[in-house]
Amino acid sequence: MAKKQRNMEIELLRFVFAVMVMLFHYQNIFEFGYFHNGAIGVEFFFLTSGLFMARSAEKCAGTTQLGETTLHFILGKVKAFYPYYLFVVVFQILVLHIGIMHYNFYALKDAVLSWLPQLFLTDSLGAWQSTDIDISGKWRWYLSAMVWGMVILFPILVRWNEFARKILFPLIALLGVGYLLRNYHGLKQNYKWDIICNLGLIRGMSEMAMGVVCYDLARKLKAVSGRLTKLGTASLFLVKTGCYLVVILYGAHLINIPAFFIALLLLALGLTISYSETGGTLPANRVCAFLGKLSLPIYMCHRVLETILTTILGVEGAKPYVPYLVIASLLFAVMMVYLVPFLCRLLKRISRWWIRPQQDAAA
Repeated sequence: MAKKQRNMEIELLRFVFAVMVMLFHYQNIFEFGYFHNGAIGVEFFFLTSGLFMARSAEKCAGTTQLGETTLHFILGKVKAFYPYYLFVVVFQILVLHIGIMHYNFYALKDAVLSWLPQLFLTDSLGAWQSTDIDISGKWRWYLSAMVWGMVILFPILVRWNEFARKILFPLIALLGVGYLLRNYHGLKQNYKWDIICNLGLIRGMSEMAMGVVCYDLARKLKAVSGRLTKLGTASLFLVKTGCYLVVILYGAHLINIPAFFIALLLLALGLTISYSETGGTLPANRVCAFLGKLSLPIYMCHRVLETILTTILGVEGAKPYVPYLVIASLLFAVMMVYLVPFLCRLLKRISRWWIRPQQDAAA
């Protein structure tokens, strides 16, 4: 079976919303007046994670090896981002903690030991410890919520596919988001503990469940796309474009929306139409594919570079350099896209000094 082509529209949007999240974080630190609501970009990533999880689960529906299937799926997701995560952690230790702050061996040892639970991204489950030396940064909450949310949701989706898509997951999405908005007046308190997990896990699971609903609706829309008139197709294109435009302007703090839930629904509607490829989509091209690859490195590296800059200059001293910090984050992300896979290949070759390739071992 031919490998499904990536949706270039979604790849481009991944880049746009990764930049929006970066500018949101920089706004919180440097207060330049825009992107107060840029955290809406995180919602886009949870929605797309749920959407692609639904696609994978549909292929596995009916399997008798639920545990093995779930483990294979989760390990595939972790393998895609984990080398970048470790690279950023090592970079921060070498450049910031050793090169700039000159922490001694014992202080750094204690920090590394306290970080070990984060090696398994257990923040969302509460297995983390706050220390004076944070060697990876709290941005990792998103990775933790995504992974452990999928550990919970994916086997349910595989085992009870139709019931989960049509009844259970829409209910999880509405109850989860509604619970956070009603009790915490927003979705940003990701490390706040609530009953048995952090709020970030509730946020991630709720929005990934909503992404599953987007997938189901996109399939239905795709099924009727052949019967749409030119006016119908053009209308969907305008609706999709309008949804993204409103959400982006809202994230940039250029317009106001009465309720956050409206912005989330607009984002979900736009993603549904984009994935259905109804109303036109971007053709396959290397530019959008590459920009999509940049989204994860941008998310991972921008807080580390900001920490380095503010450690050297202080927040007030660093303010004039924010445009250069944005450019540096983008360039660093480009470097990561090429360097991290190279280092992985190098480590794989080195590992053969101890472990022979499978075909050689069989011989």
